[in-house]
Amino acid sequence: MANFEVLRYQCGSIGDVLEDQGWIGYLKREGLTSVDLVWEFYAALLDFVDIDAQVWSVIVCGVTFLLSADILARFLGM
Repeated sequence: MANFEVLRYQCGSIGDVLEDQGWIGYLKREGLTSVDLVWEFYAALLDFVDIDAQVWSVIVCGVTFLLSADILARFLGM
Protein backbone atom coordinates (compact mmCIF):
# COMPACT_ATOMS: atom_id res chain seq x y z
CA MET A 1 0.00 0.00 0.00
CA ALA A 2 1.38 3.40 -1.00
CA ASN A 3 1.84 6.32 1.36
CA PHE A 4 0.32 9.13 -0.70
CA GLU A 5 1.88 11.78 1.53
CA VAL A 6 5.39 10.67 0.49
CA LEU A 7 4.69 10.49 -3.27
CA ARG A 8 5.25 13.90 -4.89
CA TYR A 9 3.60 15.58 -7.89
CA GLN A 10 4.11 19.20 -8.99
CA CYS A 11 5.36 20.58 -5.66
CA GLY A 12 2.76 18.72 -3.60
CA SER A 13 2.01 15.26 -2.38
CA ILE A 14 -0.23 12.87 -4.27
CA GLY A 15 -2.37 12.92 -1.13
CA ASP A 16 -2.83 16.70 -1.52
CA VAL A 17 -3.84 16.27 -5.17
CA LEU A 18 -6.33 13.52 -4.30
CA GLU A 19 -7.73 15.58 -1.42
CA ASP A 20 -8.13 18.66 -3.65
CA GLN A 21 -10.03 16.54 -6.19
CA GLY A 22 -12.29 15.08 -3.48
CA TRP A 23 -11.12 11.46 -3.97
CA ILE A 24 -9.76 10.67 -0.49
CA GLY A 25 -13.19 9.56 0.78
CA TYR A 26 -13.45 7.00 -2.01
CA LEU A 27 -9.97 5.61 -1.36
CA LYS A 28 -10.36 4.98 2.37
CA ARG A 29 -11.26 1.54 3.62
CA GLU A 30 -14.11 1.45 6.08
CA GLY A 31 -15.58 -1.73 7.45
CA LEU A 32 -15.12 -5.07 5.78
CA THR A 33 -14.58 -5.54 2.07
CA SER A 34 -15.16 -8.76 0.20
CA VAL A 35 -12.38 -9.09 -2.36
CA ASP A 36 -14.37 -11.83 -4.09
CA LEU A 37 -17.41 -9.57 -4.38
CA VAL A 38 -15.35 -6.71 -5.83
CA TRP A 39 -13.69 -9.12 -8.26
CA GLU A 40 -17.08 -10.49 -9.36
CA PHE A 41 -18.38 -6.94 -9.91
CA TYR A 42 -15.45 -5.96 -12.15
CA ALA A 43 -15.60 -9.31 -13.99
CA ALA A 44 -19.31 -8.66 -14.68
CA LEU A 45 -18.40 -5.32 -16.29
CA LEU A 46 -16.41 -7.22 -18.91
CA ASP A 47 -19.57 -9.04 -20.04
CA PHE A 48 -21.44 -5.95 -21.31
CA VAL A 49 -22.79 -6.66 -24.77
CA ASP A 50 -23.35 -2.97 -25.62
CA ILE A 51 -20.88 -0.74 -23.78
CA ASP A 52 -22.58 2.32 -25.34
CA ALA A 53 -25.99 1.49 -23.83
CA GLN A 54 -27.55 4.10 -21.51
CA VAL A 55 -28.06 1.53 -18.73
CA TRP A 56 -26.31 -1.75 -18.06
CA SER A 57 -27.69 -4.76 -16.22
CA VAL A 58 -25.07 -6.16 -13.83
CA ILE A 59 -25.31 -9.46 -11.95
CA VAL A 60 -23.21 -9.94 -8.81
CA CYS A 61 -23.74 -12.93 -6.52
CA GLY A 62 -26.99 -13.68 -8.30
CA VAL A 63 -28.38 -10.18 -7.69
CA THR A 64 -29.22 -8.08 -10.75
CA PHE A 65 -28.99 -4.29 -10.59
CA LEU A 66 -28.86 -1.44 -13.08
CA LEU A 67 -25.78 0.70 -13.59
CA SER A 68 -25.29 3.78 -15.75
CA ALA A 69 -22.90 6.67 -16.17
CA ASP A 70 -25.47 8.92 -14.44
CA ILE A 71 -25.76 6.59 -11.45
CA LEU A 72 -21.96 6.46 -11.10
CA ALA A 73 -21.70 10.25 -11.43
CA ARG A 74 -24.30 10.79 -8.69
CA PHE A 75 -22.53 8.29 -6.44
CA LEU A 76 -19.23 10.13 -6.97
CA GLY A 77 -20.89 13.49 -6.37
CA MET A 78 -20.28 14.78 -9.88
